[in-house]
Amino acid sequence: MRWINVTPIPRTLVVNIADLFARWTSNVFKSPVHRVINRSGVPRCSIALFFGADSQVQLKPVPSCVSSEQPPKYETISVGDYVRKRIEDMYYQTVPLP
Repeated sequence: MRWINVTPIPRTLVVNIADLFARWTSNVFKSPVHRVINRSGVPRCSIALFFGADSQVQLKPVPSCVSSEQPPKYETISVGDYVRKRIEDMYYQTVPLP
C-alpha cells in the first residue's frame, strides 16, 4: 500500500470508490483505504456518503472488466450477503454470533 497526498483544488471533490465498485470491475478500479488528515491548518470538511445497491442484485464483474487473460477476481454473491458478511467481519471478529 502506498499513501498519496491529494492536493485540494478549489471548488472540486475527491471521490473514493468503494468495495462494491471494485468488485463490479474485478479490481480494474480498486477501493482505497481512506484516511483524512488535515495538515493545512485551515478548516475543511470530509463527509462519508455511502450509496448501496438493491440487496438482491448479484455482485459480479461487468463483462468489459474480465476476459480469459483477466478472469474474475471474486465469486458472485448478492449485494445483501456481501454487505452482511462485511459487517460481520468488521464488528463480530471476536464476538461469536448467536
